Order: sequence, then C-alpha cells, then structure tokens
Amino acid sequence: MAASDANLDELETRPLESRFEVVFSRARTSGEFENYAEAADDYAEAATMARDFGEGDVRLLESVSRLAYCRYRLGELAQAEASYREALSLMERFHTTTHPERFASIIWALAVTLSDERRFDEAEKFFRRSMEISENWGGPKDRFVADCLWGLSKCLTANGKVKEAETCIRRAISIYETLPDCFSYLGTNYANLGEIVIQQGRYADGVPILEKAIKLKQQYGGAYDSSIVSLTSKIALALIQLKRYKEAQTHLKTALKIISALYGERHIETARRHIAIGNCLNNENKYTQAQKPLTTAYEILREQTNEDAAAIQAKPGTRSVNSEPTLLAACLFELTTVYNKLGEKKKYKGALEELVDLYQHSNLPRASLYADTLIKLGSVHDEACQYRKAKEYFEKALLIRESLFGLEHKLVAECLMRISSCASHMNKHKEAHDLQMRAENMLAMLKHRA
Repeated sequence: MAASDANLDELETRPLESRFEVVFSRARTSGEFENYAEAADDYAEAATMARDFGEGDVRLLESVSRLAYCRYRLGELAQAEASYREALSLMERFHTTTHPERFASIIWALAVTLSDERRFDEAEKFFRRSMEISENWGGPKDRFVADCLWGLSKCLTANGKVKEAETCIRRAISIYETLPDCFSYLGTNYANLGEIVIQQGRYADGVPILEKAIKLKQQYGGAYDSSIVSLTSKIALALIQLKRYKEAQTHLKTALKIISALYGERHIETARRHIAIGNCLNNENKYTQAQKPLTTAYEILREQTNEDAAAIQAKPGTRSVNSEPTLLAACLFELTTVYNKLGEKKKYKGALEELVDLYQHSNLPRASLYADTLIKLGSVHDEACQYRKAKEYFEKALLIRESLFGLEHKLVAECLMRISSCASHMNKHKEAHDLQMRAENMLAMLKHRA
C-alpha cells in the first residue's frame, strides 16, 4: 500500500504530458487484456488531463473515443453514445482532414451503438454517412464500406425495408469476397441474406444461400459451430415449405448431431429437432418411421416437465425453466397423427386427452391447434356413441373457431354440423335442425361471396 501511494505521489510530481502518457498507456494495456472497467476509468482520467492540452489536441480525441469503446464493451450504451458523440464533435471541428479514416470509424461505432439501442432510424443515417466518407477516401471496394453496408442492412431490415437491405448485403458480400481472411464476415452475411430472402417467401432461392453460409461457418468455426444449428433449422423450414421433406430431414439430423455433441442427447433442443423430423416423415406418410423420433421427443419433454415439477414442489414459486408446453403440444399433435394412421386407437385417444389437458392447465393460446384437437377427441367419442361428451368437445371447438375466424367461416360451419349430429342422436331434434340450417345457410352465403 505504501509503495502504491509512493508511486501515486511520484506520478503527481511529473509534468502533465508525462502523467498523461502513463495513464493512457495503462488504459491501453487494460484494454488489450479486455479489462474494460479499469481501462474505462483510466481513459476517463486521461481525457480529463487531455482537456488541458486544448480541444484540438488529438490526445483528447483518442482518449474520448477509446473511453466510448470501453463503455460499449461494458454494455453501458447510453454512456458510450455520449462519449462517441463527444468524439464525433471533436473530429468534426478539428480532425476531418488529417484523420478521415478515424472520422468514418467513429461515426460507424456510434451507428452500431444506436442500432444496439434499437434506434434504427438514427443508426441508418450514421451508417450511410460513415459509408460515404469511407468511399471518398478508400474507394467503393474498401473493407470499411462493406462493414457499413452490413450494419446498414440490419437497420433496413428492422425498419421493414427488406429489398434495400438485400441489396446492401449482396454488395457487402461482393466486397468481402475480394478480401483475404473474411470467412467469418462472409458466413454471417450469407446467413443474413438467406434469412431475408426466405422472409420474402423465396424459399427455393434462400436454401442455396444458407447452405453457402453453413460451408463458410464450417470452414472457420468447425463442423460443430453452434451457429450452424440455427442455419440448418432455417433451411429445413424452407425445404418443408417446398415439400422437400427428405432434404429437410438431412439438415435437421445435422442440427441434431451438433446439439447432442454440445449439450447432450436429452437437451430440449434435441426434442425440437426430433419433432421436426417426425413432422417431415408424417408428411411423407411414413408413420411407422415417424413414431420413433416423436416418441423420443415426448420422453425428453416429459423428463424436463417432471424435473420442473419436482423443483417447484421443493421450492414453491420457482419458475419453470426446462419445460416448454408449446413444444410438448406440437409433439403430441404429431403423435396423434401417427397413432390415428397406424390404427392405435387407445394411444390416439390418450394422446388427444393429454393434449387437451395440457391446453387447459398451461398458458398456451387457445388457437387453431387446440380447436382441431377438440374436434378429433369429440369425433372419438362420437364414434363410440358417447354423444353428450362429443357434443361438449365440439361446442368448445366452436367457441375457439368463432373467436379465431369470426361467426361466418367454413370451419365454424363444420363445428355446427357436428354439434347438430350429436343433438339429433340425443333426440334434441329442434336444436339439431336449427344448427343444421345455420350451417347450411352459412356455407351457401360463403359460396355466393366467393
């Protein structure tokens, strides 16, 4: 402690410029070791000293801009923005002609900060300004122009300017492809481009772009790069839209292999991929094959649900962290298709009942899937001549479909006819007649409108 105080006293006796160099050098060393908290404190101290050199001194600009970067890395976005704006003001007043590359860099960093704050309109303007400066001093193919286009594309996407964002990404890619050691930047931009293309419904165009992104990420990140999982899932969803189910399964299995290696075979994300594979097999009418991945997914999800239940019982008020009711509902719905097609009536009914119970005891939205499940379970009871029970399920489905589609829709009419049939079997003939007439009039009106 005494030695530290002596060093501090010795530093205070030095000339200002010498003290500045010591503090600035200390800050730079901390920053190199990613100790941004200490670096920020030292850069703030260096900036205070540098103000005595005058606002036009480049040392003040360096201290303030580096302070801004440290604050950004610490997640202190508001403070980072304030420092970047001060650095920009200093640059605009004193250094634009002598340091044009720093000018563009500071504006770009401010744009990134604003983008992270989700202030995309402001960020878009600064990205454009930084790009214009970069093009003037470095040319249209400069690496920094590509960085600006990348950031700009994110803002444009967030603001719904998807076509313009696509143009920016394609231009950024064309620049990165001319530069050495840009595999990671290319991989990310190809991934962003593929996502934007698919977002526009151009699934066939998006698939090869995302496949290119995967190859690039494998090239610099290895076969088990975690970001590949997201890309394979996006490709699979696009291929499912194109009804190319076999290809979709190949990508889903790649994701499954990576997730299992990184997080274990019983991770909830493995269940998600098993369900997607089961869905593809169901769409190919391969119900026997679909049963295995779907059953595996169900077992994983039930394990997670039981673990959450045990944790909540041991400590009331504990928040559920593992189970995902939405995922379990999707799994059960796919399993009902399998059991129904394979003629396993007992399992079919059991899965439907579990699915209805899940909807009733969780916060799942009472959406179309729930209504379809109620219709299926009602049909099981209808076939067993349990008309009262069937009618109850059909009536619940009717309320959901009316809330989703309005009072006049063909799916609403379907519910009305099913309820009418049950009422007729229960000797409620007037109710049955009124419901049947309402359904027929609805369908006639819908046909006339079409």
